[in-house]
Amino acid sequence: MFSFLKKQKKEISEEKDKISGKDEEKEMMDKRMGEEIVIHTMPEKFRQDSLKTDKAKQTGIFVMVGGFIFIVVIGFLLYLFIFKAPAEKQVAPIPQQNETYTPEPLSNEEVETSTPSEEVLPIVTQEEYLGGPEESGASTTPEETEVLATSTPAEEIFLGDRDGDGLTNKEETLLGTDDGNVDSDADGYSDYEEIMNLYNPVGSGKLADNPNIGEYINGTFGYKVLYPANWPRTSVGGDDSIMFKSEDNQFIQLIVQPNTDKQSIEDWYVQQFAVETTELGPEVSGNGWSGIKSTDGLIVYLTDSNRNYLFVLSYNAGSSETLDYINIFAAMIKSLVIGD
Repeated sequence: MFSFLKKQKKEISEEKDKISGKDEEKEMMDKRMGEEIVIHTMPEKFRQDSLKTDKAKQTGIFVMVGGFIFIVVIGFLLYLFIFKAPAEKQVAPIPQQNETYTPEPLSNEEVETSTPSEEVLPIVTQEEYLGGPEESGASTTPEETEVLATSTPAEEIFLGDRDGDGLTNKEETLLGTDDGNVDSDADGYSDYEEIMNLYNPVGSGKLADNPNIGEYINGTFGYKVLYPANWPRTSVGGDDSIMFKSEDNQFIQLIVQPNTDKQSIEDWYVQQFAVETTELGPEVSGNGWSGIKSTDGLIVYLTDSNRNYLFVLSYNAGSSETLDYINIFAAMIKSLVIGD
């Protein structure tokens, strides 16, 4: 009995030893695994750097988009400034009031249909148009027309007049006249006198019969005007703004706007330019219209007889320092017909 109990006790002890050995072996294996397995985690600073990188990328994208939009806007503004500014329709600038001379209006007498050889022309002299001294019968020599230009347009007008008849060399070329002959068609009237009275300086008939002169008819506003036939004619936005441009980039423009209040040209001028009535420019009139000329003679403000519209006829020499087509401009003013 005691032997059996001892044997059983021994077997139990051996079982415990086995279990204990397994536990110790397991602990050793766990210890080894803990030493061999290392868990790596991303340091906090790197995770923050990643966020900063994402923000930097977003900022870069915003900067690129903003820069693109800025370039597009600048390009659009440059386009408007370079190409659209000349096309804007503005009422001609306020006439200068400090000029040293005052242009006189052209003769308003009706020109008869007969040729110059049949009657005496109502002569408009160069001095009368420019407002200079009136010297009856005085002639202008080539030497006198070759004076140096000064700051006033009147003194620049007649530069380059080879024969001294009052027409510039460029005007003589345009009209087909002889720039070395005061009277190209030898009819007893100078080329200048005929142009100023709307006669053809190189043959019989009126100025409209000259092959170098054309007639523009505007059906929208009911007017017609003579102009150099070889000058391109363009509309700037519509029939209310017509430009006649020379090959050397000087141009004459006619702008029309409604006369909403049915004002006389004098009342409109005073209101528009905030001047006294005593400061009005020289008065001019023509077939179906009356107007006021600026003191430098380069702009005419006028209205039709029914006061339906306001017209501004202006001459711009562009980048030129001389007014090479001032007499063409004067002839255009005189040829303007409104309402017939």
